[in-house]
Amino acid sequence: MLDLKKTLALICFVSMSICGAMAAKVSVYWDKSADFTQFLTYAWAKGTPASNPLIDQRIIANVDSELIARGFKKVDAPENADLIVLYHAAVGTETELNPTSIAGWGWRWGDESIDKIPVGQLVVDIGEAKTRKLLWMGSASDVLNEPEKNADKLKEAVSDMFKQFPPSERK
Repeated sequence: MLDLKKTLALICFVSMSICGAMAAKVSVYWDKSADFTQFLTYAWAKGTPASNPLIDQRIIANVDSELIARGFKKVDAPENADLIVLYHAAVGTETELNPTSIAGWGWRWGDESIDKIPVGQLVVDIGEAKTRKLLWMGSASDVLNEPEKNADKLKEAVSDMFKQFPPSERK
């Protein structure tokens, strides 16, 4: 005979393992009329930085790495750049209801727990320096856990975002 509590624990463990293995949710949007072949340089502008300076440094380093790998050159002064890059970072929570009850014909057994799960969100905006027009935006969100795993998730999320940048082939 199956032990009900052990069965429920196993189902919860498997569900959490599957959710934990999922990658960050990444979305990318861009101006379809923009000609990205004309842009060669970029500079950073201030957005909404991560509250932790180490995470701020990691975000900038990851984005720099992706842009440089795509042939863009970083310049210090925004007035000398073709593109302006900025990011917005936030940490929020998602509420997860964990029912451990089983209902039958007219009866119910168990209880529920409510967990607050920390979720990190990152938005990277890239706009044309001259016109200040937004050209491309990438966003990612994922559940946060241990710092080293978060660093790996951040790098992977930025990499996934920039797989679609620039949106058209540069000449």
